[in-house]
Amino acid sequence: MSPVEYKKENGLHIIKITGKSRLTPIVRDGEELFSATVQRAQSKAKLTVCINGCWYGLTDSGKADAFVGHDPVPSADTLNEGFALLGTGALHGHSAPNMFYIAQKLDYTWFMGQGDLTKNRGYYTGIGGLCPLVFKGLKYGDGNLYSKELPNAKLTGEPLPAHKPFLTQRNNNRYAALSRLDNRTGRGGIGFTPTADIVVIAQEHGVGSVSFDTFRDTFIKHGCTNACAVDGSDSVFLWYDGGFKFMSAENKDETQTFGIGIRAET
Repeated sequence: MSPVEYKKENGLHIIKITGKSRLTPIVRDGEELFSATVQRAQSKAKLTVCINGCWYGLTDSGKADAFVGHDPVPSADTLNEGFALLGTGALHGHSAPNMFYIAQKLDYTWFMGQGDLTKNRGYYTGIGGLCPLVFKGLKYGDGNLYSKELPNAKLTGEPLPAHKPFLTQRNNNRYAALSRLDNRTGRGGIGFTPTADIVVIAQEHGVGSVSFDTFRDTFIKHGCTNACAVDGSDSVFLWYDGGFKFMSAENKDETQTFGIGIRAET
């Protein structure tokens, strides 16, 4: 089995898988707590680590159900912002063209891209609706940053073509919003290195104290040239080493339908 390392650093749970690993999206299509879906998926696929997935909303009936009860909301009432591509070829979710995805081919090659995850790119599995942290070695963050002072440089949006060689950070509005939240906010994400090592990092909501920039830079510190954040706050959960390191809030467990599983391969 590929070597797996776990450590806790500055309140961050960090799992690194060196060598081959398989991306397995976790999808709830029934009416049960998502934690039950995760545990069943983990047992069936022998997943090494599991975290939550993309941002999502609820239908009006889903909101009413979540507000008045403590039972799971039907999966059809959860509106995921992004797609999950299963190994069967099934594609679940909704379009989120401004978000990013992480995907994998059958030969274990990893990819990150912007836009909707589709079936016609040769991907075996994937998960979309994610926030970019670093893409092809370029940091994403709150505002465009450049290596030198440039006239008429755009601080947000698409940089001028002549300025792109000097770009050190690319603005992303979702990232900017997340970076302005309290440092105790829950955070989670997945990244990969040029040698296909996988890094999963999570901070429990209300417990840690790491800024979003530090969260991003921790992926870079561990060699990632591509990394994305998942839905944060009390949506974040982490399953590793036989159980949940921490769980999402009760109302999120009742409404979540997408998660990310990674299995270290033999």
